[in-house]
Formats: sequence, C-alpha cells, structure tokens
Amino acid sequence: MTVAIPRLADQPAFALGRALGLGLAAWRHRRARRLAFASLLDMNPHRLADLGLSADAIEAALAARRNPHSKEIRK
Repeated sequence: MTVAIPRLADQPAFALGRALGLGLAAWRHRRARRLAFASLLDMNPHRLADLGLSADAIEAALAARRNPHSKEIRK
C-alpha cells in the first residue's frame, strides 16, 4: 500500500506567506547579483582582461543598474 504525501507546493498557501517567500527569493537574487559584481571588481585586472572585461565596464554596468534610465554602458 502506498501513501501519497502531498508536496509543499500542492498545499494552499496564505497570501502573506506567499508574498514573504517571493520577497525573500527576489532579495536573494538581488544579493547574489550584487555579490557577483563585487567579486568581479575584486578580481585581478589581468584575469578580467582575459575574460574581455575591464573594471570600468563593470562599474558602468553597476551604475546602469542603479540608474535604469541611463543608456550608456561602455564595453
């Protein structure tokens, strides 16, 4: 005899719990992106050049993310 165990996603969630979960997921995504950019800025310039990047391009990308109306991103 098998017993079906309901998965957590199958359970109806409270609106507040769902909103908190989505907010936490969005926050983790933003934090991971911010940490990835910060680790690129801390990287050795020679390794960045090997990747085809420069510190100026990374800083311009960060500035563009902070100000979405700015269209200029240097490569």
